[in-house]
Amino acid sequence: MRSSLCDLTDYPVAFEILVGLPPHDFATLVEQIRPAADDERYRRLARESRRRAPGAGRRPALGLFDAASAAVLAARFEDRCEVALAYGVGAATLARACRALHPILASSPASHLLIPLSAADRADRLLRALPALPDRGWPLRRLAWRSGLVFGADGVVRRPEAGGGGHPVDD
Repeated sequence: MRSSLCDLTDYPVAFEILVGLPPHDFATLVEQIRPAADDERYRRLARESRRRAPGAGRRPALGLFDAASAAVLAARFEDRCEVALAYGVGAATLARACRALHPILASSPASHLLIPLSAADRADRLLRALPALPDRGWPLRRLAWRSGLVFGADGVVRRPEAGGGGHPVDD
């Protein structure tokens, strides 16, 4: 079974490259936003239009740390579907996490993490992070492909420009 990005903190170099903060700084940020995130979650669970009693239903698929890191990655890489796939959840689950956490993260000291990366910066960050991940970054390969990277037998190859050939990228 291939890994998901829920264990990304086990690889601090890749985490910092992708998310923009070291894991311990991001954990501090998550603890700062936890009260606001809990308030928002309880508000949503207690709304009058909810069909189930507050607290009933499935537990969240992503904890707050994973939901926050997935929301940051989705904002930075502008691809919710591929980030959701990399975290092993559905696109709707990630969309709910982004909807709930974006306003909270935007009002936090780390609001700069939600700024989308340029296409070149996305590809560069993925090129630097993939070798630091197990299975050579398997959960991120589709996101890397969408960012312009192609995987060959001899390593990562950039997607060729129209009419040109790709060039190998050193690992």
